[in-house]
Order: sequence, then structure tokens, then C-alpha cells
Amino acid sequence: MQCLRFITFGLSISLANFMLPAVSGNEVTYDEVSAGYEANIRSLGPFRVVVRVSTSATLEHLRVLKERRLALEGLASQGTLKPGSKIEKLIKELEEDVSAIETDGALTVREQYACLAVGRDSLQIAVPVRKSSCIFPESFARTQQDLVESYPDHLVLSWSRTQKPNSWIWQGYSGLQERDLLYAALSDKLASDWLDFPVPPMGKWGAVSIAGSQSSVLDRPFREKFQKSSVIGREDIGGVSAIVIEFWVPASHGTSFYTKCWVDINRGYIPIRLEKSLFVPSARGNGDGERSDPIEVVTVSEIQSVGSTFFYPLCWAVESRRAYDNLFEANHTETDRHQQNYAYRIQNWRIDSFSPNISEPVLLSEVGFPKGTYCFDETKNEYFTVGAVEAVMDATLQSIPKVVTRAPATVPAVVDKPLRVSSPRRWKFLVANGLVIAGLVVFAGVRWFRVARRDRGVN
Repeated sequence: MQCLRFITFGLSISLANFMLPAVSGNEVTYDEVSAGYEANIRSLGPFRVVVRVSTSATLEHLRVLKERRLALEGLASQGTLKPGSKIEKLIKELEEDVSAIETDGALTVREQYACLAVGRDSLQIAVPVRKSSCIFPESFARTQQDLVESYPDHLVLSWSRTQKPNSWIWQGYSGLQERDLLYAALSDKLASDWLDFPVPPMGKWGAVSIAGSQSSVLDRPFREKFQKSSVIGREDIGGVSAIVIEFWVPASHGTSFYTKCWVDINRGYIPIRLEKSLFVPSARGNGDGERSDPIEVVTVSEIQSVGSTFFYPLCWAVESRRAYDNLFEANHTETDRHQQNYAYRIQNWRIDSFSPNISEPVLLSEVGFPKGTYCFDETKNEYFTVGAVEAVMDATLQSIPKVVTRAPATVPAVVDKPLRVSSPRRWKFLVANGLVIAGLVVFAGVRWFRVARRDRGVN
């Protein structure tokens, strides 16, 4: 099945004037490889991409979990278990793990979708709240009507250093059945602090390197802070002649993550395979040490050319492996080692749509939220209704709302008649009138009671 609906707009730059670094022989350095990858990504932006990620456990992992549960149940059957015993807890945990990855006898597949428009100084992200909202419009909203009609059940985050606050978040109806209230938020937080979204390859280009700490697994060879990195040669892999690089990233307790990466220098310096392991240095401190078997393996299966010079990955898989810990379990046999080293989770990434060299994304601060939207301003810890005369502050949504004198200056002005919100002065007037009326009613009642008693006495 073809995994791409590829959309190409007219390139806004001259491909002839943006050449990737050339390499020859084995003289290429890590810095040259990194620069080649970055130049390829930069040539494509600003761009819009729709990404789909399918995550599931493996049948092997399901089998292992069930075997462990049966073994523990066998131990439990040999004697009386005390309530809350360790074995009982382990059995319950394994049952929960099995139910989480298996549904009606089949593996449970979790799917994530996201649409991103990546600019030099801005980043737009749309994530569906409902599964039925996984089809995205061809472009991000340019008007308030677009927001309501095209993104009613999406989280749309607009981030830029130039808008205040930096993050504007449209929440639409938040997936609720009742279509009577729209939601939004304002924040100074980064994009990755607000949304857990699948991140496609974007290099260090544009707003991505500023807006959040998340990065694609294919970007990491060129974005991580390394202890050491180097080119170790060339290898043929899957019929492709690739440059092989290796690098170490600091981990905990003096250990490091070691990654070996194969890079296709003829197609945008895109990594086509990565193998990540745990590296434990020796006590001698001479740089020697031991590596575990790979705990993560990434394989790129399809790369799309953009024109004849630039490239973008379309399909890749990420295997998380339950690697046999040869660093601490060296007494196990090779059979044990084979049984221990298996993939327990697989992520399949697919780019459904890619549009390079688009115009810069329109900021939500320029579009504005529609009148009547209920918005939370995290920078001021207050809630307000867009377009209202006064803003309503309620940090808990459980207490009686307090009234502030005016809406934040960042809320876009609306030309429609503003919503009517009661003010403290009006409430005082109503309460005073109510007390006067109540007093008159009581006075009239007492007067009537006295007259009635007098009349009965006369008779």
C-alpha cells in the first residue's frame, strides 16, 4: 500500500543554488554529515506534514507475559498466598499488562495523528480529539469561521516567539457531545509542554528547535548533545552504500547510550538504520567498556525525492527491544540470551501528506478566537469569555467566579455586540432592591395580622 499522498507546491527556492555538501572516499567527517542532513531539511521549509503513528506490542511479548503469568500462578498454587503478597501483586500486574495490549484476542493498536506546519519562526500543530477527526483540511485556519468549521474537534496549537503569549491553543468543543461552548487557552509554555504529539523529522530548522524539546528519532543523530561522535567507515546495507557514524549520549550513573547509525549520503544524508545500546565504561577509566545488545532499532523503508536534489523519509519503523542484559547476566546460556532478546513494541511511522516550501503559517493571534469562546489564560491564572465586557476569573471552576475589571489586552477585539456579563455594581443594586421588597412584604404581613386579630376581638 502506498503510504503517501504527496503534494508538491512550486519550489520557492532555486534548487541549483542550494547544493548539499559533496563527499568523496572515506574523508567525510561527522560535521560534514550533520551539515548535509541539515541543508537537506532546510531546503524543504517551510513545510506542512501529516504524520500517522501506529503503536502495538508484539506477539512475542504477549507470549512472554502469558508464560510468566502461568509460571507465577503455578507457584501460587503450591501454597496459600497471603493477601497482598509479592507473587499476588506480580500476577495482577501481568494480568493488567496483558489486558492493555490485547483486545478480543488481537493485539491492541494505538494510532496517533498530527498535522504540522513548520515555519522559520512559528509552529502550528493540529491533533484530533476524536478518532473521526483524523482527516485534516488542506491548510490551517485563516479565519475564525475556519476554526469552528474545520477544527471543531481538534487541539490546534500555534507557537511563535513573536506572539504574546507564545502559545495560543484552540480546543474547539473538546470532543464533547454538547456543542454549546468553545474552549481555548493562552500560555507561555513550549509546544511540547502542552501536547504529546508525534514529531516527524525536522532537523534543527526553524521554530522546532525553539518551541519544544521533542525530536524525531531520525533527527537525534544530529541534535543530541554527544560525549563523542565519529565516522567509522562505509557499509552496504540493503543495497545502499552508507556512511556509518557512532555517538555516545550521557545516561545515568556514569553509563551512556551508544548509537550506531547508517546514513544514505546520496539521499539527503537521511539515516536509514539506527541501533541504540547501553554502554557501561570499565572501572579502569580508559575509555573501554561493554555494550548491551540493541535496545532500540530504527529502519527506514521509504524515502521520497523532492525534485531531483532533496529528500524526505516517508515510512520507518521503531522497534523497542527487551535486550538480554549481557552486562549483568553473563552466566546465562546462548539459548537464554536468544529468548531474552526480542522486540516487545513496534511503532510504524507514515507520512500521509507532505507539502514543501509553503507560505509561513498564519498565527492564531492573527486569526483570534471566536466571540463567546471560554478561554484560560495560564499566564494570569484566569478564565474569561472572548468578547465579553469583563473577564471572569475562576482558577478552580468549582468556586463562585470572581469578576475582574477587563479582559486581557491580548484577546482580539470583536465587532459584534459583546456578551452581557453582570458586574458587582449591578449585583449590589439588585440585592438592595430585593431587601427593600422583602421588608415591605414583612411589614404588610404584620400589619394584616394585627388588623385581623383586632377584628376577631371586636366580634
